Amino acid sequence: MGVFYSEGTHRVEIIRQGFSDGDYGAQFVLGIVPKGNYEERERTAYLPFTDKDGKRVIIQTENGDRDLSEQTLQVIAYLGYAGDDLAVLEEGHPEHVSFVGTVVEAYCKHKLKDNDDGTSTTVERWYINTPRAKLKPVETTTIRKLNALFGKDLAKMEAGKPDVPEAIVSEVIPPAFGAPNPQSVQDEAKQMAAGGGQITTTSGGKDIPF
Repeated sequence: MGVFYSEGTHRVEIIRQGFSDGDYGAQFVLGIVPKGNYEERERTAYLPFTDKDGKRVIIQTENGDRDLSEQTLQVIAYLGYAGDDLAVLEEGHPEHVSFVGTVVEAYCKHKLKDNDDGTSTTVERWYINTPRAKLKPVETTTIRKLNALFGKDLAKMEAGKPDVPEAIVSEVIPPAFGAPNPQSVQDEAKQMAAGGGQITTTSGGKDIPF
């Protein structure tokens, strides 16, 4: 697939939300679309709750342990919900809390994905600042377990309302860097270069969805 959007901060709109209970564990998933002067393509931000063993997701970094489950709670609270029932975030709930239509800042990071043939491909990973994959519905028991693990912690947080500056727009990687851009995007990239604008790319880790 490669990369389309430049690495860095983008202004995005949330267009779908839901839970996923897959090989990596339980996650809250946001479908997002970067807003800017180029073709808008849906991207997915994965917010992990638990690992495949049902435990908090804590990773080791050069700066110490990093609690990704806690960060997920912080993002949900930032988007506007702080309560002890995560089921309301699922579409179809009678008291559904929807983040669809909310505009926030998200960070696009380029990472290396290992392919089956031994090669690597640079891909995008998206993080909400504080799919197009089909979501696998979670069982009611999973939601109850998530409530037991995280409901009280989320209820202690203050619900926010994101306010993103209009000045933040998205950039894409022009064809010179190998992105599968349509002709309209190529033309805009050339116009930007002619006008002194900059489009940059970097690459960087391991194929995990968060």
